[in-house]
Amino acid sequence: MDHSADCLVGREAETATLKELATSASSGVGQATFVLGEPGMGKTAVLGLAASMAQRAGMRVLHGAAQEPEQRFPFALMSACLGVDAASSDESRARVAEVLRGDARYGLPGAQGTSAGAVDFATAEAMLGLVEELCAQGPLALLLDDLQWADPASLLVLQRLVRGAQQLPLLVVGAYRPVPQAGDVDRLSQRLGLRDQLMLHLAPLSSPAVLALLADLCGGEPGPRLRNMAEGAAGNPLYVRE
Repeated sequence: MDHSADCLVGREAETATLKELATSASSGVGQATFVLGEPGMGKTAVLGLAASMAQRAGMRVLHGAAQEPEQRFPFALMSACLGVDAASSDESRARVAEVLRGDARYGLPGAQGTSAGAVDFATAEAMLGLVEELCAQGPLALLLDDLQWADPASLLVLQRLVRGAQQLPLLVVGAYRPVPQAGDVDRLSQRLGLRDQLMLHLAPLSSPAVLALLADLCGGEPGPRLRNMAEGAAGNPLYVRE
């Protein structure tokens, strides 16, 4: 591995930002940030670092990762992250699952006249209420990976969460790659007016960072042949490992 519980090689600035955000959120002033980077740049590793920072700050951590085939299923990402399941032993989660199906408001599964728009609105409100309930129990961190594949309904909930994060002990960290499907996430971050310093753009590792990563992977000083091979990775941490 190229990281400890405290830092990632070449990502010291991101580490400092995440620590600051976790500290703020755990004290009651919620924060949100997005991690943007090409494949292999370490977005998932940065989310792992965020989880470590959040746990150290005494926060409960929930994870979710969007899947491309699930884009057509409303609230797929947020349901997975929040553990929304009708069979859950947690009454709050089971109740949200019922709202998602439409049962709670229309009496019967598949009730005639149920509006998809009404179900989506009610489900979004129920999920937001669940997050508030969880925050009332203690500081909470929501870590969302591969947002470029997120379903639109989950992005709507994410937008509401980010907009109101400062009112809760809540840390929201989302990661995505710059592909055409990520346009909704880009517009979300821009529309919410996130400051540049809260957009964590993962650039290629510097030459010293690549050497440090090689040393970490090899357990010693890399030789000239390995250093020359690593130059072909263009600072991409995944390619350096491979």
